[in-house]
Amino acid sequence: MYRRTLLGTVGTAGVAGCLTSDTEGSDDDVSDGHNESSGDAGDSPDNGIDGRDSDSDDEDGREPPKTDEEFETPDPDFETIHKIGEAEPIAIEAKPDREYEYIEAEETVRIQDSRGETRELSFDEWGTRQALSAAESHVISLLEDEDVGSMIDVGIGGPGLSEVSNKDVDESDFDREGESSIVVSHTTLYTQTGEKHDEPAIGFEYLVELIPTKIEVTMLFDEREYTAVLPVLCHREWAQPH
Repeated sequence: MYRRTLLGTVGTAGVAGCLTSDTEGSDDDVSDGHNESSGDAGDSPDNGIDGRDSDSDDEDGREPPKTDEEFETPDPDFETIHKIGEAEPIAIEAKPDREYEYIEAEETVRIQDSRGETRELSFDEWGTRQALSAAESHVISLLEDEDVGSMIDVGIGGPGLSEVSNKDVDESDFDREGESSIVVSHTTLYTQTGEKHDEPAIGFEYLVELIPTKIEVTMLFDEREYTAVLPVLCHREWAQPH
């Protein structure tokens, strides 16, 4: 899964290195060139976040990077769970946000990916990808309007619908090529020593109430319209610098 950070970031400044999370990493094929972003929350040299110690005897005043064995695994006071949004479904229209070549005889499109390579997709797969991109942007705008604060981000990918814990959902409730969803992540950040460092300003259950169950996206391509119905999931997780 890939993510676009909303108003904040999991990788805050003062958190050295990459992050260990309870979720899997990005899916370049789904992202279509989007990358997870990173923000800045100020320096905290002595709080244990980046392993620094002002009393260190090293020449640069820092301790050597921690090894895997030295990290303390956090003990969150919550479960890692997935819930589908509980607000009313919404419908939007959107135009494609990138160039493509339509091959009418084969009902396919040709695009250039983030690596500069040419790829050919079925029109339905292309339509779903563009619908996911439009829905993702819409959810970001929705949350910005609600001023939810940092440590919330929105992405494409996510778990299967069988992992949703708050409602019985079925693939027949949706209409898309593949199984990707819009995923809104609610992330609590822990230090290398396993202590809580930062968390979203809003509770997870409140986030679930804000998010629509699904988004119907009608893509207005020049050739014809394409409609996808996409699930929107909320994911509660933790992350730790590594």
